[in-house]
Amino acid sequence: MKNRYLIPVLVGVAFIISSCESPAPTELPVDGTPSLTAAPKKSMTIEGVVDITGPIPGFPNLINPECVTVDTETATAHFKNCIVVGTVTGDLTGDVTAILNGRQNLATLAAVARGHFTFDVCHTDFGCGAFEGPFKGESAPGGQGTLRGNGHGTGDFHTLQIRSTFVERGNTEIFDLDGVIF
Repeated sequence: MKNRYLIPVLVGVAFIISSCESPAPTELPVDGTPSLTAAPKKSMTIEGVVDITGPIPGFPNLINPECVTVDTETATAHFKNCIVVGTVTGDLTGDVTAILNGRQNLATLAAVARGHFTFDVCHTDFGCGAFEGPFKGESAPGGQGTLRGNGHGTGDFHTLQIRSTFVERGNTEIFDLDGVIF
């Protein structure tokens, strides 16, 4: 009895598999690196600046400063669910909000951080919407930080993703933004 159902199921699976089209392979240049011409129609690199400078030089613009606790014995600041706000300029223009978790050695300014970001931005070719997702990063002694984030789009960006790197300009809370929207 079981065998009489097996044949129609296998025929149905074979039909479904044969009707699915696989995408054409993307050609890579001779050096093996992908080019933007081989990328999807809405893929492009972006550059800009993310400024989270607060009213106190060298500190981010925190909405909730009570989120920072300092251990004086180890000279370490701990950040838990700190809300940081700022602006985005360049290829994307608008606002950034980040929820920051991590710690910083106050003697060396070395730090580790992770959290969640939201860019509420506009782009002249793509429209307006938001990108949101996780980020993580660290700063070396002296305080210059590098963060990396990946986010998904909403609004006009609902089918897009962003992969970005933020490199701090010294210990300024101003980050150069490089990334790709795809």
